[in-house]
Amino acid sequence: MIFTIAKATGWTEEYIMWMPLRKTLQYLHAAWLSEGVATEWRSVSEDEAREAESLFNRLKYLTRHG
Repeated sequence: MIFTIAKATGWTEEYIMWMPLRKTLQYLHAAWLSEGVATEWRSVSEDEAREAESLFNRLKYLTRHG
């Protein structure tokens, strides 16, 4: 995911990691579409979205450089 967005935009890994998860997924989707990858979004519940955001924030903290 990070590589795909970085390749499409030239942004750094750190910049991408600090973006809100929903925004990151939108950029990923746009990058895939620009490369001709067929995508289909799955509906998620509010609980699943909160859990994913929480996990992403924990991982972002663990991978932060500096």
